[in-house]
Amino acid sequence: CKTFQFPIPICINTYSISYTGTRQFYLVLFLLLCYTYLNSTQSEVFYMDSSIPPIIEVSNVSKSYGRKQILTSISFQAAQGECIGILGVNGCGKSTLLAILAGCLRADGGTICFRGNQAIKKQDFLSMAGYVPQENPLFSSLTVLDNLRYFYASSPIPLKHDLADGIPYLFGLDSCLRAKVKHLSGGMKRRLVLACALACHPPVLILDEPGASLDFVCKEDIRQYLSLYRKQGGTIVITSHEQSEISLCSRYFFWNMALCHLLRHRQILPF
Repeated sequence: CKTFQFPIPICINTYSISYTGTRQFYLVLFLLLCYTYLNSTQSEVFYMDSSIPPIIEVSNVSKSYGRKQILTSISFQAAQGECIGILGVNGCGKSTLLAILAGCLRADGGTICFRGNQAIKKQDFLSMAGYVPQENPLFSSLTVLDNLRYFYASSPIPLKHDLADGIPYLFGLDSCLRAKVKHLSGGMKRRLVLACALACHPPVLILDEPGASLDFVCKEDIRQYLSLYRKQGGTIVITSHEQSEISLCSRYFFWNMALCHLLRHRQILPF
């Protein structure tokens, strides 16, 4: 009998609940949000100052593939140092939204602004947002150093500096610079992806399930860095099914698959 236990007196038995059903997913997510709500003192609550432009503002973003509507008038904003969680069932469009926020995919409608300036060109996104997609974006046949050189090509900080006292050093990448990416463990690949995403030292970090399929040690290393990134003023937009990563969020938006809208944190979920 396999049991998942939260730090509050709630346990879920996998014999009685299947995670493959949508209703069961809502139940598990609701319990998780209850846990986070009861421990809300661990996350700082942010109140947007109307006189200061948000670091990122998404307005009426829509996207469809043929006749299938994926995103419908999605709008939200985030302040400096905030962590926004995008939650929802698989296939509801979370990854599509993050790819649009990173400038890797063009929306059918709506606007995305960074610090009050609308992002239109690719460079507008690259200078403001680092992106960690679900799929590995690295060059597998090249070395760790070659990959870092590629992503640091437009960085304001020299790679040499960061290898001595920056993200690559923090993640231990300086010890495997000559190794080819295809020979790295899954954890080291994920650390490298995160280091590459932060090469230009962007104020916004967009993460699509960064801890998926990683061991506990690597997940904890990434979580600790994300916490540090926020404390240093960085803004995070993340989608995840990991409790440890969700607990970093200051606000959540839940995806209603039927309507493809965002719901405000602590709003009653549509069971």
